Amino acid sequence: ICFMLCLGVTPNAALKILAERLSVGNNKRKWVAEARVKAVLGSCPHTLQSLQSGVNNYLSYCEIALGSREAGFPPTLDTLLGWSHTHRCAGTYSNYVGHVASYCLAVGIVCPCTRHPALGRAKIAIAKRLLFESPEQKCIQHCMLKNMILATEKGMETYAFAMLCLLSYLFLLRVPSEALPVVRCCRDSDVGEQSRLWMDGDELCLQLRRRKNKLKGSLLRRKCHCAASRSTCPIHVLWKFFVSLPVGSKPF
Repeated sequence: ICFMLCLGVTPNAALKILAERLSVGNNKRKWVAEARVKAVLGSCPHTLQSLQSGVNNYLSYCEIALGSREAGFPPTLDTLLGWSHTHRCAGTYSNYVGHVASYCLAVGIVCPCTRHPALGRAKIAIAKRLLFESPEQKCIQHCMLKNMILATEKGMETYAFAMLCLLSYLFLLRVPSEALPVVRCCRDSDVGEQSRLWMDGDELCLQLRRRKNKLKGSLLRRKCHCAASRSTCPIHVLWKFFVSLPVGSKPF
């Protein structure tokens, strides 16, 4: 039904279509079960891998501390509190408890309230143990980026690597998921990739199919800024690198 609504079908029309599909065969119970799971987990389509990691960690804890994985279901408050002693980051523990709760909802198992005061105290206790320290945020700033690009002229730096850093710097990209998959394409081409780069008039355009937390993506545009920094110009440095590549190339 959700898929039908996305296509602009009204709820009543969606019910008629559903009635026609379920009238053939005896698959009503199976459809209801699948619809329930999709309704519960449909809010996290891009975090299912993280959910799986959290549930697997809980299962491993149950096997070690309780003797079997099955002993951890349905989860009890005491089991979740004991599990907190295996974590050194309160944020990770909070996420994992939420993942276990989502799993229980999906399969129809009762789970303790994740907002129980005891779980809140467990998170505070993890933080007070001071076993976790956030790593220092290290960023490539403009001066370092300039030096990297200049170093390519002396053979001290790989040209493609410097262009990768310049691309991520100019468009504020996440390197693994947004900069590395970039494809050089034409303005009207639709290659269905995560990142597409092309020239439109005097602007360098980058189309992202999905942008961080924006599921519908973004279209980013950059103009020449040689007046401010000739060595990091989007047009005369970055596009000069891409224009030498055939359409459809993935340089990184």
